[in-house]
Amino acid sequence: PDRAGSCNAAGCGNWAEHRERIEQNVRESAYHIIDYKGATSFGVGMALVRITEAVLRSQHSVLTIATLLNGEFGIDGVCLSVPCIVSKSGVERIVESKLTQREREQLTSSAAALKKAIQELDETE
Repeated sequence: PDRAGSCNAAGCGNWAEHRERIEQNVRESAYHIIDYKGATSFGVGMALVRITEAVLRSQHSVLTIATLLNGEFGIDGVCLSVPCIVSKSGVERIVESKLTQREREQLTSSAAALKKAIQELDETE
């Protein structure tokens, strides 16, 4: 890591620690946006601009998009935000990257929580 504690061309001294820092920054990003702008709608707006650009320009960009999973990552029948190739036809394909055991468990747990919430909503109708 360089003086700022990030990876550089030489690599990462302690990847696990660096990865935890990245994860924490992502989790707290909404709070930073609120601190600077007063709302998170700016972040949502910027994401929508980027997605729209990828579709209109048929860029074949890798973007994290909520899409229906049909067996990817071992998950079926729920929409999750996962890396996808986005082009003029929308989500062309899901990029099924290799996950650690912990990441796979967390993704599966998120899918289960969403399925449970959907089931509870269906029961109230």
